[in-house]
Amino acid sequence: VFMFYHPTDVRLVREDNAYTDEAMEQWSELNEWAWSVRDAFCTENGLEPFTHTNSMADSIFARAAFWTDNPVTLAQNGVVVDARNAENAQEVLERLVWNTSIEYVDELPETDGEPIVMDVQMEENWHEQLCFRAGSDVVSTTGDYPSCYRITFTDGSDLCVGDLVQEWFALANVPA
Repeated sequence: VFMFYHPTDVRLVREDNAYTDEAMEQWSELNEWAWSVRDAFCTENGLEPFTHTNSMADSIFARAAFWTDNPVTLAQNGVVVDARNAENAQEVLERLVWNTSIEYVDELPETDGEPIVMDVQMEENWHEQLCFRAGSDVVSTTGDYPSCYRITFTDGSDLCVGDLVQEWFALANVPA
């Protein structure tokens, strides 16, 4: 695994605007060069580049996919199921980690139906939740500081994330 990091929040403070403009130009050139190094490294070594955000949604998906001892549940209309009971659970989780693009959005669109709530144990006494709605590609976190994300698949699929989770819930809800 090759990791490429770059600063995301740089503030340039100079004596006046002329110095700031010059510094910004240098900073932009440096960033362009860094990305060219990343692209060349991937090409020369046969690697497939991908990027992830550092969003809560990414963290929840990664924790659910790779910390397999941590409980993951799906709940809808008072029915709570162990999400790992679905035969495709790991496949779904890895698809959410590796084949999605996640962007922040301001608010949830109006949708019908009861949401499916995915609860993931992050640490011993810490759980995070994402709310999915059938037919929607926008999800939300719960808690004191809720956030909304648009999640789209990067593997060419037209399926929306809400429908994928609805199918996953149905498969996990089948009696053993």
